[in-house]
Amino acid sequence: MQDTFTLVGPRGAKVVCDIDQVFPADPGQGTPSMVYWKDYSGTFSCCINECEIDGHELPVSIHEWLHKIHELVIDWEFYAFDKKRSLIAAN
Repeated sequence: MQDTFTLVGPRGAKVVCDIDQVFPADPGQGTPSMVYWKDYSGTFSCCINECEIDGHELPVSIHEWLHKIHELVIDWEFYAFDKKRSLIAAN
């Protein structure tokens, strides 16, 4: 699995997964999976759970796409946290 990647969806929506935003000691500190659309941004979990981004309703096509890629993003987050924990333990 890649440490950082971008998924592009409908209407120009993007999900960026970035291992540099993973902090195992304080999981709430970073934002490893972000959604971007137009000039808005939000965490993946907020966008998928609330169907909104920066207080604006997400179009149905984007929300459906987020559900389609949900498992991939969650699997990546587990991978990223495990990898960061391993790197910390090795030092």
